[in-house]
Amino acid sequence: MDAHDDAVLARSPLAIVHELMQTITSELDLSATLDRIVDAAVTGLGFAVCVINVVDDSGGLVVAAVGGREDARQALLGTRGSRNDWDELMALGERAGRVCFVPHGVTSFSGRVPTWVPPIDAPEDAARWHPMDALFAVLSSRTGELLGALSVDMPESGRQPSREQLELLDMFAAQASIAVENARLHTAALEHARDTIEVLNRLTALLAAAPIAILQLDLEGNVQSWNAAATRTFGWSASDVLGRRPPFIPPSGAPEFESLLSRLREGQDISGLELRRLRRDGSEIVVELSAAPVMDADGAPIAVISVLIDVTERARREGELAKAAFKDPLTDLANRALFDNRLELALARVARRHTPMAVLILDLDGFKKVNDTYGHGVGDEVLVEVAQRLIRMTRPTDTVARLGGDEFALVIEDQADPAGIALGSRILKALADPARLSAGSLVVSASVGVAATGPVSLTGAELVRRADMAMYAAKRAGGNDLRVFGPELGLA
Repeated sequence: MDAHDDAVLARSPLAIVHELMQTITSELDLSATLDRIVDAAVTGLGFAVCVINVVDDSGGLVVAAVGGREDARQALLGTRGSRNDWDELMALGERAGRVCFVPHGVTSFSGRVPTWVPPIDAPEDAARWHPMDALFAVLSSRTGELLGALSVDMPESGRQPSREQLELLDMFAAQASIAVENARLHTAALEHARDTIEVLNRLTALLAAAPIAILQLDLEGNVQSWNAAATRTFGWSASDVLGRRPPFIPPSGAPEFESLLSRLREGQDISGLELRRLRRDGSEIVVELSAAPVMDADGAPIAVISVLIDVTERARREGELAKAAFKDPLTDLANRALFDNRLELALARVARRHTPMAVLILDLDGFKKVNDTYGHGVGDEVLVEVAQRLIRMTRPTDTVARLGGDEFALVIEDQADPAGIALGSRILKALADPARLSAGSLVVSASVGVAATGPVSLTGAELVRRADMAMYAAKRAGGNDLRVFGPELGLA
């Protein structure tokens, strides 16, 4: 892998996909969604070209969006391949979840699909990317219906995809499938919602059978129609709700409902708004709301159509993605990214308030011996125990982080111990108590370095560097010791 791949894979794959999905899920129009997906893939996944083929009305697959190189866009956009040819190509590849890799050596493919050959030479190294290699991922709906295929070409590394890259592309394709399906549903629903009442009446049967909750309200907010999907989503039947306000609005959401209703009465559309709503059993779900006023022949609003999609699972996944981006998975402490962010915020507060602050860097003594003697499982138990003791000894306003391996860091603000010396001493004392682990009782000591703010402004990196230097001074002194950055160490 080259430097770009190293940089990409150094971050959590969940964090990468989370960042890209923030871009592509903010658009509900299908065409714009496809353009955002290919642009996000080129920008974030490390390929020069990304192509989306979507299933058209005849069942074939047509190239609907091309990101990256303009020559690829001109050659491919609007071209079409048959479903049978695509099925044959997918069957030939090496599958990994949604992802399919067809190396250039495969010669049994007899069909034709839209193809663009990149202007690169065929490499002699079999591990490098060949201009006839094909890498794509299947886009499918929640029910398994084929939506299309996402293809990528010309990896920046110049090499065939690694396992990590295939996993990342698979995760991205799963989220892109949701975005495409949602955009299709939103586009169809809102197009119907803007039609006249006469057209709406002809579509009553279709709305009743729609897979997402669709409601018609009068201008006072009372339910006029309630389809079967709304019953499946919220638990109330149509007879329970017709002629009254939707019962799924929590008490705290009443002002918000009135505000949304007012906007709709004024002729405004509402798209992609995430709200918390109640089910009949009292449980809470997250829904994505899109709504539009229904106009009469004179252009005056006479009703409201609301489309609500249960996105509780997506919201849960996004919460997990956010946690994965900023939390250490073993100890649940802040990771380095969150530590750096909290440190910069703390320094900004120090500059405004002229209050003291200290950074402590803690490295366990002889931790490698623990792993070598008892195994990495016990080593993990030690790290978790140290994390819990640090949390118990600090305040909720302090930051405790695991920077990696057996290295921990703390940011301490606004306390009577401005240099952090007293806290560092208490940490050493607390670690001296044996920890009860699966392998028995074990005592692990640490070397602690402290650096405090002073009259000279320091950056976060400089403050951490000073604390790190003090920690290594403690380690050179034999460990189980605390040192403070300053002239007495010859460090200032």
